[in-house]
Amino acid sequence: MGQVESPRQLKLDLPPDEPKVSPSVPEKPVLIDGELRVHRLISFSQIEQIIYNDTEGMKPQGIFNANIAVGSAIGSFLTPGNFIWRYRGKYCFELNDYERKELRGAFSKFYPTGWGWQYYWDILMKHQPNFCDTENIMDSEHPHLEMRNIRDRLVPLWNDIAKKFKLDSLHLQSVAIEEGNSMVPSQKVALQESVGQIAQRIVKDRWHLLVDDDMNYSYISEPACLLLYKLNGQIFEIQVTPDYIKRLREKRKSVQKRQIAVKRMIGDYKDSAYRDIEDYSTPLGKTMLVYNWLLMQTGQNFKERGKRDEPTGLKIIRLPNRQVRRVFLISPDAKDPLDKEDVVNVLEFLREDGTNIFTAMPPLSPEDKEMAKSILEEALLTSQKSKLQ
Repeated sequence: MGQVESPRQLKLDLPPDEPKVSPSVPEKPVLIDGELRVHRLISFSQIEQIIYNDTEGMKPQGIFNANIAVGSAIGSFLTPGNFIWRYRGKYCFELNDYERKELRGAFSKFYPTGWGWQYYWDILMKHQPNFCDTENIMDSEHPHLEMRNIRDRLVPLWNDIAKKFKLDSLHLQSVAIEEGNSMVPSQKVALQESVGQIAQRIVKDRWHLLVDDDMNYSYISEPACLLLYKLNGQIFEIQVTPDYIKRLREKRKSVQKRQIAVKRMIGDYKDSAYRDIEDYSTPLGKTMLVYNWLLMQTGQNFKERGKRDEPTGLKIIRLPNRQVRRVFLISPDAKDPLDKEDVVNVLEFLREDGTNIFTAMPPLSPEDKEMAKSILEEALLTSQKSKLQ
């Protein structure tokens, strides 16, 4: 989920002393040996919390949110599931050393910035022999059966992921309730089923809608994007992590022969039923407005690669705690951005009835964009004030 707090989110430790920058001398992104030093890193989850708590004066609803936990688990299962389905022509056959290396390179491009890359790869290779029973799995004449066969073989792999990422332990946590001025555990557990069990059930039920093998588009799973936003002469690094980005492969002959309008699609899974996201008078509407605008900026300016000294494309960032991360830098000054008509932001409500779970986020009018930027900037300034208190 784009706004989910999880181990995939970058650790947000800011330096204790922020130098004041005069608006007359605006900051510029500085890359040293190809690395970007960040100083005002903030995740969308933090922005969302500020909008609810500080802007709207609302208290958090609890310290354990089951929907967020399940949504994160769904992403954990769909990353290897989508990769296996998309590359089943290689993964579901015996691999020699060269083919294994080639498949590893494909996974590096499929999941380039995600947390736990090596864990995923090790689990993929551990279970790969179980997918080599081609007589009982591959069925090109009946793709719906092939899809079902691969889905069913994924269950042991998902169980390993649940154990590795400790998803199954979350159902043992107690729901916290407010008592006086503090939060105390209640006698009620957060979930009767484990998070992993719920996520598996949802993914299995929606499998045919969630997997994607359209080779006219490249697919990046859980891309960590860092939007460089200038405000009052300072640069804020805003982390946005959608569930996927699909990019049209415009140089492919099959694409050139067709009229494909959407060049880039950014998707986000929601473990909930559809809720009104266009009522901008509510905290939910305001957060979704900001999220929609951030995703559009990401989609228009996203580049997989950039020059070593340019703040765009896949780069290494160095955090104030000296840790390093791989992210896609999104610069509003990027060259040749896409037109907004070429980008679609999509929400996928996994608990919707019927066969269609896709909901395109509403287009933004000029007034909507200004409102989104105003809400965002207020949240950014609030985050800085809290650091100085």
